[in-house]
Amino acid sequence: MKFHTFCPRCALEFTAEHHSTGSLSCACGWIDTTNTEKASLVIEKKTIHVLLAFGAIFTAGLLHVGSWGNYALSIPFTKVAQVTGMLSADGYRDLAKTCIILNKWSCAEEAYTSLATKRGVVDGFAELGSLEARLNKSADAVRAYASYEKNGGHESKALLQFGKLLESANQDAEATRIYEKSIASNPMALPIQATTGIVRLMMKQGKYVEAYERIVAFHESAENAGGYLNTEAAQLQKQLGETAAAKIEKKSSKRS
Repeated sequence: MKFHTFCPRCALEFTAEHHSTGSLSCACGWIDTTNTEKASLVIEKKTIHVLLAFGAIFTAGLLHVGSWGNYALSIPFTKVAQVTGMLSADGYRDLAKTCIILNKWSCAEEAYTSLATKRGVVDGFAELGSLEARLNKSADAVRAYASYEKNGGHESKALLQFGKLLESANQDAEATRIYEKSIASNPMALPIQATTGIVRLMMKQGKYVEAYERIVAFHESAENAGGYLNTEAAQLQKQLGETAAAKIEKKSSKRS
């Protein structure tokens, strides 16, 4: 079978035999290299794609190492466990700590939130609240601590921090309630900071008698309590007068 094409050099007609090598050739020596060039182009394109893919992977690897530093090898496994819901409570805490070390604040916030909501660890809300307060995100910190208390959180130190945030936000009544709850949650400890907060709020509201009664009761609650709240006591004695202050002290001693 003949192919009705002709050599561009000598104009001789190509025959089937001239196609046997896979590329056109002529008895005069001319060779059609089109197929060879096309094959080379395909190989070249594939090589470029492979190199680009390798470069992208290499660049991503460098960015990952730059972002996570010494944690670059372990963090992918943690992230996979997080996405699949297999990350433990300790895993979430470790992730949060890692994020804090690397100043990845949103990552740490998400980890503490997941610790509380996905693993049911109520302390996660308190740890989130502490982080938000550290970042000066007071409103977010109040919300986190509110979730902590609402879900049964009762650790004295956490409630004390919650009370301070509420006091700073001028939520006096709620701050007093939380201070009282902080004291009740740890009756064996001397509640210096919580009592100071309560007295401070009473003085702010002009409740001088109640404030002084609270200080007197506090001083009588333990042998070492007399070393605290003396500045506030002196201010209240001046505000109430020596006679009124003495009556409050006498009344308190009779009750005890």
